[in-house]
Amino acid sequence: MNKLSCMAMALGLLMGSPALALDHETIIDHPLGPIAADYDGEIKIETKQIGPVRIPGRGTPQRCNYSASVVVDRTALLGSAFQARRSMISDDVITGSVPGRCSAREGHISKLVYARREDLQAALMALVGQDRDVLLAEAESARMQSQDG
Repeated sequence: MNKLSCMAMALGLLMGSPALALDHETIIDHPLGPIAADYDGEIKIETKQIGPVRIPGRGTPQRCNYSASVVVDRTALLGSAFQARRSMISDDVITGSVPGRCSAREGHISKLVYARREDLQAALMALVGQDRDVLLAEAESARMQSQDG
């Protein structure tokens, strides 16, 4: 198998692989019953090109800085009476820099980010932990409103 065939096969495997799922479900005890919270996360990769345009005959001084953030949408249900949605973000979970143009390095950057899935999952779980008190406060507020109404 020649070098080009190997590269094409590797690219096909990379593109055919599913995106990294960052999902989490939890049940939180509440006086009115269990709150089912569903967290759907996605990875947002941003790039920024730095350095001057390449001069013909010389090496490229350009670099691509990248950062990956975790964006999470939460939906929570408590019976049929309470539904709450919230969006959260953990910025710059992973940062780095690679030589060359960003447009030419997208696949490589994605591989670097996804290779650190433990860091991405940890960022998701940190957001879930921070959300617990907010979710309980939202449920309590809904309970108080229903008692007043």
